[in-house]
Amino acid sequence: MKMIFVLLSFLLMAARNSVRAASPPLEKLGRPCALGDTPIRWEAPMDQMQKSAAVYRVVSASFSPTIISNLLDLAGMTETNRGTPTLDDAQPGNLWFTADEGIRTLGIHPDRGYFNIHNRKIIALPGQPVEGVPDWPEALRLAEEILPKIGIAPTQLAHKRGSGELEYLKVFQSMNRFDRQQGKRVVTVIAREITLYRSFDGISSIGLGGAGGIRFNFGNHGQLAELETSWRNVEPMRRYVVATKEQFLEWLKDGKCVCDRFVPGDMQALTVKEITPYYLELRGGDPQQEIHPVAGFFGYAQLPSTNMPLMLYCPLLDYR
Repeated sequence: MKMIFVLLSFLLMAARNSVRAASPPLEKLGRPCALGDTPIRWEAPMDQMQKSAAVYRVVSASFSPTIISNLLDLAGMTETNRGTPTLDDAQPGNLWFTADEGIRTLGIHPDRGYFNIHNRKIIALPGQPVEGVPDWPEALRLAEEILPKIGIAPTQLAHKRGSGELEYLKVFQSMNRFDRQQGKRVVTVIAREITLYRSFDGISSIGLGGAGGIRFNFGNHGQLAELETSWRNVEPMRRYVVATKEQFLEWLKDGKCVCDRFVPGDMQALTVKEITPYYLELRGGDPQQEIHPVAGFFGYAQLPSTNMPLMLYCPLLDYR
C-alpha cells in the first residue's frame, strides 16, 4: 500500500512539472509589432545571457500578523481603523484601513502579495511649505530601513551587475514656486520616489507600474507618503532554454513581439543594440497565475530623417 502511495505521489508530481506553461502577457508592455521584411541589424551581445530560466507558478499566500502590524504602524493606524475593502474584486481575505476621512489608507490583498499605503498629507500642495524632503541617498536609506518590516531581504532584490548596490528607479515630484528671496520662480522638489526591483533567480522584474517590487514615496521631513508592493508567492513550475538569436529575429519579423510606442510605417531598418531579460509580474490589481521572463530589446528605428529609440519585447524562452 505504501509503495502504491509513493508511486502515485511521484506520478502526480511528474505530471505537474510536465505541464506546458502559457506565454507571457506581452500586451501589458506595448502594442503588437511585426517587422516583416524590414532589415534588422543585430548588435546586441548575448555572451552574458542565461542559458535557461524558469516559469513560476503563483500560489496562495498570506501576510503574517507581524507584517500586518508593521504595515499598520507605517501607515500610522491601528485595528480600530479597519473598514470594508473597496477593491472592485475584493476577496474575503482582503483588508482595508482608513483614517482622517480617507486621507490615510492601507489596503492589503494577501493572495496577490499586494499592499498599498497612502498618506495624502505628506506631500506639499501649492501654497503649503516644503520642508525636509530627503535627497536621493537619504531616500534610499529610508527605503532600506523599511524592508525588514515588510519581510523582504536585500538578497531578494535586483542588484546592479557586478556590484553589491541595489538597482532602483528614481522619480521626483516637483512644483514651480515663486521664491521671494531670489525674486523669480524656481523648481522645488516636493517628493522623491524610489522603486526597488524583485529578483527571480538573478533576473530582475521589469517593475511595471510598481509590480514585481516595492515603490516608496517620501515627502516632507522624510515621511512615507506612499508604499506599494506587488510580491506574489511563487514556486518554480518548469525550466526552459533561452531562445536563440535566430529565434528572436524570427519572432521580431513575424509579430510575436510588442513595441512600447507606435512604429512609423516608413521605418527603413531596426538596429538592436541591447537585449535584457526581465520577469513580467503584473500589478497587484491584476490576477496572475504564472510569471514568465521576457526579452527586452533596446534599439533604434531608422527613419528617413532621424533614428528613433524604442523598446521591443518578446518571449525569452523556447517553450517547445
